[in-house]
Amino acid sequence: MSIKRCFTLKDKSTIKMTLNKGKSHQKNGMVVKYFPAHFGGVLIFIKKKQIKQAVKRNRIKRIVLNTYRELRPLGLMHHNAIIFFKSLPSLEEIRPLSVSLFQKIIANHKKTFSDA
Repeated sequence: MSIKRCFTLKDKSTIKMTLNKGKSHQKNGMVVKYFPAHFGGVLIFIKKKQIKQAVKRNRIKRIVLNTYRELRPLGLMHHNAIIFFKSLPSLEEIRPLSVSLFQKIIANHKKTFSDA
């Protein structure tokens, strides 16, 4: 399954709304802010100050996106998610971190719809 939805400059209002009004989860320097949406998208911020080499930044993005793709059918498709790093964990820690944070979003999604 490929994810064709991504944020562009036209989506500034969506990004601002997600950052300002969205819920957030964080763990070991990785922060996920999310907001309910009909068709979800994901945006990953990694500052160049944190990692200078684009190859390493792209590897981290790939790890997080592959995790997102695996868990997307479980409830992530109904949220816009913005992911950024306050402090950068090692490559081995990124996958378990992203899985645990995405699982929290899925649990909140299931809890919200079971209460309704």
